[in-house]
Amino acid sequence: MNDLNEKNDEIKYILAFHEIFNINLNRNFEKIYQYFGSFRDAWSCPHFLDEIGISERYRELFFNGKKTIVPERLVEECSRKGISLITR
Repeated sequence: MNDLNEKNDEIKYILAFHEIFNINLNRNFEKIYQYFGSFRDAWSCPHFLDEIGISERYRELFFNGKKTIVPERLVEECSRKGISLITR
């Protein structure tokens, strides 16, 4: 996968985490990325370990959110609504 495709793929998982954590993603964003190396890998993880430093409440939100959130649909929704995405 080239760099542009990887970045586009990663965006859908960032949106999915943001959908679950809302503003609290800011606090956990770096922890998740540092531990997993990508939000795609974090999304695919069967469980968040305590050692990541994510509270139990947010780990539960993550696993409950994964049951209903489809990352690809979030990107489609942003596109349909004309929402531009900014990442660092």
